[in-house]
Amino acid sequence: MRARTSGGSLVVSVSESDVRSFCRSWPASGLSGLRGVTFEFDRGGDLVDITYRNGTSDRWDGPALLALSHDAQAYGRSKLKLVANRRKKTSRRR
Repeated sequence: MRARTSGGSLVVSVSESDVRSFCRSWPASGLSGLRGVTFEFDRGGDLVDITYRNGTSDRWDGPALLALSHDAQAYGRSKLKLVANRRKKTSRRR
């Protein structure tokens, strides 16, 4: 995996080799054949974009891709020493 920041976003590219490694731990993931994917997360940690090296979201979307995105986000935060931004809860006073 490779991580970088871009305009305040965290961008993590997952290589084909990384996907194969992930599939070894989750054999029924449905991700075999995926040649790589790039995830982009906003400052709040929300996933805002996915770019596939091959195929479309119709082919790869599902719980395994979500798990892979979580792994990628954790890797990127750790690698770049980023702290998760937590949204502040606002309270209403009357």
